Order: sequence, then structure tokens, then C-alpha cells
Amino acid sequence: MEEMVVYTWGYQGRTTADLREVVEQYGIDLIVDVRGNPFSRRPGWRKESLEEVFGDRYRWVGWLGNKRYREGGEFRLRDPRRGMAELSHLVQVTGARRVLLLCYERDWRGCHRREVADLAKERFGARVEHLG
Repeated sequence: MEEMVVYTWGYQGRTTADLREVVEQYGIDLIVDVRGNPFSRRPGWRKESLEEVFGDRYRWVGWLGNKRYREGGEFRLRDPRRGMAELSHLVQVTGARRVLLLCYERDWRGCHRREVADLAKERFGARVEHLG
């Protein structure tokens, strides 16, 4: 069985064309939006827009969003147990082996998606690559 890889990527300062390029380059099976709220002032980054472009390959898992996004300080996932259960279900039903965790922050070191990636590594034994 092919190794599972979880990539992380932030769209800050990027275009949806950049995301399409990453999806093609890395053979992404599933894009998991881990924003607490899948809305953006930039229309291409709204949930509905991403669903339109990527179809079933795009899913929003709000339970993995950062509860403290607006407050600052340490990251705190909304509900990591429920979020990882939902992610596990998505991986199982789609057969995804290459998953991209999508969020806003460009630098993964300053984003909660690194914690989500660490949880995926623990749960799935996935290799993690931070693409930015």
C-alpha cells in the first residue's frame, strides 16, 4: 500500500491557480480546509468557490479550526477528537493517500495546521511535508 503523505499549505498572498498547481504537482487526492470559518474576503478562497473548482476533492473540516484565531496566543483546535474522526472518515471513504491541509497562514510554523499535521502523523503514520 502506498505511503500516506500529509502536506500543509497556506494561501496567504497566493492565488487559486497556485493551489491548482500544487494539487497537480503533488498528486493531491484530498484538500482538507482546516480554517475555523471557510470564508475569505478574497472570493476565490471561499468554501463555495473551492468546492466549485475542486469538487469532491475539497472538504472543510471546521472541527480542526483554530478556536483562538482572532484572539492570538497559543493554538487551540476547536475539537480535535471530532475533527480527526471526520478526517479519518474522509480518508477512508475517498482512499486518499495524498492529503493537503489548507489554511490561510503562509508560514506553517505560525499556523495551527502543523498541529493537525502532527495528529495525522500519529493517527495514520503519515509522512508530513510543509509546503509553505
